[in-house]
Amino acid sequence: MEISDYIPFEICHQPENLDSRLAFAQTLQNSNDPASRAWGEFIDLQLKLDGMQESAQEWPQLISQERDLLKQFHTSWEKPLRNILRPRLLHVRKWLTSQLFGTGGSWGYRNGLIENIRTSAAGYLYEDSLISGIIPLRRAVLSHASYHLPKLYADKQLGKLATLYLIADAEIDDDCAVILQEAEQLGLKIHNFLWPEITTNEIPLLNQLRKNSHSETELSANYPIWATMDDASRLRLRSIADSGRFRYLINHPRPGDYPEYLDMVTWVFLGDLLYHPACWAIVKGHHDLQDELGRVNRYLLTNADIEYTQQLAQQPYFKKAESTA
Repeated sequence: MEISDYIPFEICHQPENLDSRLAFAQTLQNSNDPASRAWGEFIDLQLKLDGMQESAQEWPQLISQERDLLKQFHTSWEKPLRNILRPRLLHVRKWLTSQLFGTGGSWGYRNGLIENIRTSAAGYLYEDSLISGIIPLRRAVLSHASYHLPKLYADKQLGKLATLYLIADAEIDDDCAVILQEAEQLGLKIHNFLWPEITTNEIPLLNQLRKNSHSETELSANYPIWATMDDASRLRLRSIADSGRFRYLINHPRPGDYPEYLDMVTWVFLGDLLYHPACWAIVKGHHDLQDELGRVNRYLLTNADIEYTQQLAQQPYFKKAESTA
C-alpha cells in the first residue's frame, strides 16, 4: 500500500465520522492484498466492539479475533508509516536498527486506525510528528517532556488533539517544576488537581460496580478510593465499570493504548471539561507519587479562557491555580 492512499483524507480530518471508516473498511476488504483485507476486517471488528459491554455474549469471540488480527498484521499495516521515519542510509547503525525493529513510538488503534501515540517528547518531535498529519491522531502521551515544551507548543498537530499528556523527566524534574516553569513562560495557565489514581488495584471495585450488589456505605468501607470520590465521579466510574474497552485497557495494557487509558481515567474525575478546546495538555510526574490518601497530582495547561478557568476552579479535585499568566 502506498502512503498516498494510506488513509483517506476525510478520515484524518474528520476522525469522529465513523461512516467514512466503514466505507474504508469495505474498500480494504475488496482488495487482493491479504494484509489490506485483514485491516478491513479489523476496522469492522473494532467498530463493533466500540461501546460494547464486557458481559455481552459476543464479546469474547470478537475481542479474540481483534487481538489475533492485530498481532498478525499490525507490522504490515504500519510499514508505510515506519518507512517515512526510517533514518537515511548514511546513519548506518540507526538504519540497520530500523530495518530490524522499525522506528517511531508505540502506536495504538481505536476504531480500526492509529489514534494513539506513546513516545518521548524528542521522539515525537523528530520522528512521529512526520506522520501526525496523515493519520487520525487523537491522543498522545509524551514522556521526558521537560525542556521540550516550547517546541511541543509550537506543533500545530498537537494543538488539534483531543488530549495530550506530558510526563516530566524522571531524573531532573520528577516534581514537574521545570515543565511548569516553561508553561508559565509560554503564557499558559496552570491548574493543579489532586485525585485518586485508578490502577489494576481497583479491578475488584470495578467488579463490584458491575454486579451492583453493594451499597454506597459498603463500597466506601471496603474500597478507600471510593470514599475519596465525589458523586459525579462515582457515576462516571460506574458507567465504565462494564465497558469492554476500559476493562480490556486495564486488564491487557499495551504501550500504544496508554493514551486512551489515561483519557478514560481522567474523564472520570474531570468529565467533559477534559475535552474543552482551551485545554492544551495534562502534565504528570514520571513516578506519580501518591499522598497518604492515594491521590496523585495532575496539572492542566490551558490557554486563556475566563469561563473555562472558573469551571475548573469549581471542580471538587481542584487544588490551586499555579499561575495567573
